[in-house]
Amino acid sequence: MLLRYFILFLNVFNVVHALDNVGTSGKLRFANLGYADTFRYVGKITNATKESCTCTLAPPAWFSGLNAPLSERLVAHIRGPTQLYKFAYYNVHKFILGSDNNTHNWTQQALFDIAPDSISKQTINVTFLGHKGRDSPCMGRTLTFIGQDAVSFATENPDPAGFSGYVPSDEEYIIYSNFPCPASKVKGMCGVYRKGIRSYTGYEGVTKLFLFEFSMPTDNNMTNQDGRYFDMPSIWLANEHLSRTTEYYDWNNNCSCLFNGCGAYQVFTTNATNKDLLYSSLQTFQGLNRNVSQKLILNGTVSTGQFNRPRNITVRGGVLFDSAGNIVTFLTNNTVFHEELTPEQVEDMLSDIPNIGGELILPSGTLKAPNTTSSNDGTIMRPTSNTIWAIYFTLITSIIQFIII
Repeated sequence: MLLRYFILFLNVFNVVHALDNVGTSGKLRFANLGYADTFRYVGKITNATKESCTCTLAPPAWFSGLNAPLSERLVAHIRGPTQLYKFAYYNVHKFILGSDNNTHNWTQQALFDIAPDSISKQTINVTFLGHKGRDSPCMGRTLTFIGQDAVSFATENPDPAGFSGYVPSDEEYIIYSNFPCPASKVKGMCGVYRKGIRSYTGYEGVTKLFLFEFSMPTDNNMTNQDGRYFDMPSIWLANEHLSRTTEYYDWNNNCSCLFNGCGAYQVFTTNATNKDLLYSSLQTFQGLNRNVSQKLILNGTVSTGQFNRPRNITVRGGVLFDSAGNIVTFLTNNTVFHEELTPEQVEDMLSDIPNIGGELILPSGTLKAPNTTSSNDGTIMRPTSNTIWAIYFTLITSIIQFIII
């Protein structure tokens, strides 16, 4: 009888431990981001609106160092169903999580705010774009401004006073800076991009912080249920080049720089398996080679922890890339959107929330392709003390059950 109670206790312990990997607030962590390699942007677009449409790649561009390739300029993608109330972008010269030597303040470089409790609705250095323009067989639709409803075509950037911020299933808008791109050319500041689009730069910085206030409500519109991403919201970051050439980042052709190494990071995203949970995913070639499957790149290196999807509540959080190759995705009510953030304020946002799941340590350099298409290949999980105890208890349980049998 005592043995049965002991086994029951162990099973309950394992269930509780599994719950440690899911939370309403907390931190998801990656370490050792940054490696040396090349990526290739689009170098030429031929017959953009014809069936013979093709993209030719530019010569390889080398990158290396801290947080590479996500050290390049990034933009924020908002896929529905998502209600965005606030967005802010910050950068700083140097900041290392947990260090006592952080002396530089974070400077806010962009802000969007239509939160109900805000004194005024405003946008600073923000341009809202969407793929609402001319269609192409190999690239999808071109980038345009979006309307006040966040889904329609417009001829100018939406006024924050009337902008909804809500996007339904299978729709997406993208947040760029308000700095226009110079002319399209291979060695230009913005590279080669499609003719006639609204072209702006992304947000620059190696050590950076993106903040969001949002909810991800259930999409009850059954007319959308046949869509590719029905009721699958996502907030994600990508290299600025990606959307200027293609609408569908997962098309495996030369028009998508994602499959040529430019990189993306899924900050808060769902999948078809479980739409109630959010996870983070790193989509780069770090630890892989160029012969890996399309599925592996799209799945990415997935966080071991997950957040509960905020269907009926509004949450605050974001993602921080520090000066030591650490990525922290977080949700916390302590998130603040001040014009300037001290190192102490940033640490305070993260100090009182739990770690969810283990820290994934990314391998250095470019390694051989994995043998499977598992999204966690090429990573090492740093076990916590709870993880080790769970392993011990599981082994003991297995031995006892074996003896009983």
